[in-house]
Amino acid sequence: RIHCFSGVSRSPAASLILASGGQPNNEAKLVWHLKQQAPFCHPNRLMIELADQALYLGGSLIEAVAQMGEPDDYAMPQPFVLDL
Repeated sequence: RIHCFSGVSRSPAASLILASGGQPNNEAKLVWHLKQQAPFCHPNRLMIELADQALYLGGSLIEAVAQMGEPDDYAMPQPFVLDL
């Protein structure tokens, strides 16, 4: 489990990184699922970029997160689940 107080930047990035490592080639699906579960989040860009390189994803994680769009500023942060 990944837990933090507000779950807006680093924990969503960590969730995507772990899920991407366990489910390669599913980055877009994982990001879509994260957006549905946590519309308020904005995954930490540096963590995403470093993980994309470390996992040899060829930019697919970076691109998927870029396609996520802006966070919903009206959605209240709350616990979310990203299936691994």
